Amino acid sequence: AGRSAGCGTAAGSLVEVSPTLAIGVCEEGILRVVRAPSDAKAALLARESLMVVPTFPSTTPRYTVTREGPATTVITTSTLKATIDMASEHITFYDVASGTKLTADFAHRFVPTTDPALGNASSYVLSQSWQLAPDEGLYGGGQYQNGYVGFEGMPIEMVQYNTEAVVPFFASTRGYGILWDNNAWSHLNPPEGAPLNFSKSPSGALVASFTPTVSGDHAVFADLCAGFGCGSIKGGVLSLRVVDSSSGAVRRVQEWDRLANLPDSISGKARGLRAGVRYELQLVGTTSAEKVFVVPPSKSTTIRSKLGKLIDYYFAFAGPAA
Repeated sequence: AGRSAGCGTAAGSLVEVSPTLAIGVCEEGILRVVRAPSDAKAALLARESLMVVPTFPSTTPRYTVTREGPATTVITTSTLKATIDMASEHITFYDVASGTKLTADFAHRFVPTTDPALGNASSYVLSQSWQLAPDEGLYGGGQYQNGYVGFEGMPIEMVQYNTEAVVPFFASTRGYGILWDNNAWSHLNPPEGAPLNFSKSPSGALVASFTPTVSGDHAVFADLCAGFGCGSIKGGVLSLRVVDSSSGAVRRVQEWDRLANLPDSISGKARGLRAGVRYELQLVGTTSAEKVFVVPPSKSTTIRSKLGKLIDYYFAFAGPAA
């Protein structure tokens, strides 16, 4: 079991924005955002964490809480400003020194579910989304076998596995970071919509056609099994390629050859796809994919966890580099 996370629990360090949103002021550049279906303050005070030590922070920073008209609440420290739209409870984060907008969390969801490990006790599928600037990069998240370090717009299955390690902290090229404090099975940028429909070609490859509606780099996410641990194939081989139906040009998305342990999912990118052009995704390997999604370019990022009682994340900004 964890211990109660300290941020927002000390006297004077918690802003109860509404019954469903509470914000802890941890340091001049760190805010803790907690959302719950009801009584977010109580949920924050009671929450145990395996990620954040209970002694953090050791002091309560100075900050102000003001109103900009009847519809906006503003929390300001010497480094960071957060404006909350009281109607939607969306939060926009700013660099105090320059006035630059860093990002905004613009959507969150609580979908009722049950937790089988706790006798089917009530729980939620949780998700939170943030805006991304057109040129923004997103790094971190841990260690994955996809060959990428930048995960903006790319689906990632965040589950601890042999050869893959989850560290749910993401750093943006705009100078901020987000720690997602949830230990459940999670996804970064979970794919939406229907997966591709595959058929077997004469060569034995699984093939599926798709036509992008927008031009740009598209992410490809292959879920290799319906459960957990299905990808454990010694000496596994997996090839994902996108072929332009008009020119025959081939874009390699992923090429695994005799990987010691295939994880349960894999992500990659098909770069420079054109809207209105039909492409063929080819999959060859010692494992077959349960589902494969092609994800268009996005100006947002989302984290979703399969279980949880509340959304609990830390927004950190150290200020511009000297």
